[in-house]
Parts: sequence; structure tokens; C-alpha cells
Amino acid sequence: MVDYGDAFERQDADAAAALFTSKSTYQWGPFGEHLRGPDEIRRKWSESTDPRQDVRFGFEVLAVTEELGTAIWRARATRPRRPRTAG
Repeated sequence: MVDYGDAFERQDADAAAALFTSKSTYQWGPFGEHLRGPDEIRRKWSESTDPRQDVRFGFEVLAVTEELGTAIWRARATRPRRPRTAG
């Protein structure tokens, strides 16, 4: 989760994709498509992130077994302000 949070805060699609194997799946949000493998994950991150955002990420591990891990995570993003135009 630390590496995921770091990739999330940096909005780094390559770092995020590197966390997944070719057999991995990832769902972007509760109703998002199921992405398969690092290439699809990298594509979605590249399309959906903006490195100009100020992003913060935190998590708490709730349970871990040999087969499953459960965590709750929080994220906050602040988009950059658009410059005001005279007129």
C-alpha cells in the first residue's frame, strides 16, 4: 500500500502499473471496468490522472491472511486553479 500510495500521490502511471502482474485485475472505482494486467492499468491511469493535482493518500490495513489483504484508503485531490483572464 505504501508503493501504491506513492504512485497515487505522484500520479505516476508507470509506477502504478509496475505493482501488478500480467494476471492482475484492477477496478477503477466501484462500477468501473475490470482492467487486466499492467498495460491496461497504465493506460487507464494515464488517461485519468493529472500530475498537476495536489494529491494526498492514506490507508489503514484492516486484515491480512496468506491469500487476502483488506485495507481502507482515503485520497484527496485538489485541481490547479485556472488563471483568471482579464475582461
